[in-house]
Amino acid sequence: MHDSLTARLDRLSPVKEIAQIGAAIGRGFSYRLLEAVSPITGPALQEALRQLMEAELIYGRGEPPDASYLFKHALVQDAAHGSLLRSRRQRIHADIAQALKQHLADEEPAPAVIAHHFTEAGLAEPAASHWLAAAELALSQSAPTEAERHASAGLALIPLVPGGPERDALELGLLVARANALMPLKSISAPETFAALHAAKQLLDEGIGTDLQRVSILFGLSWWHRRHFAPGPGRCRC
Repeated sequence: MHDSLTARLDRLSPVKEIAQIGAAIGRGFSYRLLEAVSPITGPALQEALRQLMEAELIYGRGEPPDASYLFKHALVQDAAHGSLLRSRRQRIHADIAQALKQHLADEEPAPAVIAHHFTEAGLAEPAASHWLAAAELALSQSAPTEAERHASAGLALIPLVPGGPERDALELGLLVARANALMPLKSISAPETFAALHAAKQLLDEGIGTDLQRVSILFGLSWWHRRHFAPGPGRCRC
């Protein structure tokens, strides 16, 4: 199936790049965002989209510039995205992230979407920064599962960010967000929660962080120690 779809895209070589850019955006994409990162615009872009629709690779709804498009099947999107060379794929994702930051999508983009594209672009620092924004947004919406996932995605990129105070502050923010997400998910006494709080405390001891972060971390650690070491029935005081 994948080879068949790739062959169909190759037969549409003049407009294949438009399918590739659309696939990088996602299963569905808007005309406005596509045009913002496409090497062709206006009538030429509209003709390329018409050919992709005639080939039944995408569906369209509405008229440009308010049109939106959807790949007929996720496998079509995967085939188009997979046919991109790595360097070109990264460049496209970087362009998409920048366009989204300028609010060229149909509505205010979620920070997790921008973070995804920066991650795919291989740009660790802006990706981690937007994963932090996504985690904090999820926490504000009482969505700890999403917050933990976003914070973990950001922390995975920290080793790729150049060292310095900015990286330390970014790592601390991600650790605090992950700890705050793990408390309702795993409980404050869980090993994962303690690991996040302990790592954050180490950064605090280096002079990194805000007063609010310090209070949050120290409160969490004091509660963890109270749960594990406070005297209780059958528990040794030594």
